[in-house]
Amino acid sequence: ILHILQFGKMPVLTEKDQQDEGQESCSSLQSMAHKVCEFQSLRPCNLKICTRSEIRDYFENTYDLDEAIFTAIIDEEYFNKCPDRLRLPLIFYLAHTATLYVNKLLLSGLIKERINRSFETMFETGVDEMSWDDTENYRMGGSYNWPSVTEVFKYREAVREMVIHVIETAPLKLPITIDHPWWSLFMGMEHERIHLETSSVLLRQLPVEFLKCPVNWKYAPLAANTPAGSNEFVQIHEK
Repeated sequence: ILHILQFGKMPVLTEKDQQDEGQESCSSLQSMAHKVCEFQSLRPCNLKICTRSEIRDYFENTYDLDEAIFTAIIDEEYFNKCPDRLRLPLIFYLAHTATLYVNKLLLSGLIKERINRSFETMFETGVDEMSWDDTENYRMGGSYNWPSVTEVFKYREAVREMVIHVIETAPLKLPITIDHPWWSLFMGMEHERIHLETSSVLLRQLPVEFLKCPVNWKYAPLAANTPAGSNEFVQIHEK
């Protein structure tokens, strides 16, 4: 049974917050581009023995990796491009992974307030690939009024603060199983990691002149002086 829990005040974006982006001297994308990211993934948490610190590290690693991928885009206008005719514009995927945390944590009872209902509705559902879906054709086209990149980055920052607040204050009893409220948090993280791959593919479908190498990106070598390490099979025991 999931109990309804409340842990202080959650960060909520006000209308003024969403209007101030035009007054900033530097865009959110430019700010992110100067952030030095470590393109290295942490191991998943052991849900039987994980600590709050380990969960927070894994969350922030997940969140940072997702944001860092989008710093390859050289201009904010390209976020409204559809690299694939069966997918939504890139701005959708920047926000989509953040909205899932809010929607799932609400369902689990770990939070009681939304951050931005409009965003959590707009960016909740991905594309329906059926060509007859007029709603999807509308969202894929240029007439849909998507929020600005600055608005989305501000929203992502508010979600980051909210998730960290939950990790640091919500009651935690191990192990975390499918019936545990914290399962929703790990759903959010693994969902975002799935989109690391899908968003990367969409970026590669953009014209090359729309992209640049992210700060601290390291290309994989064509050859290595040392052989690959051992990669043993892990046996999965059925229940």
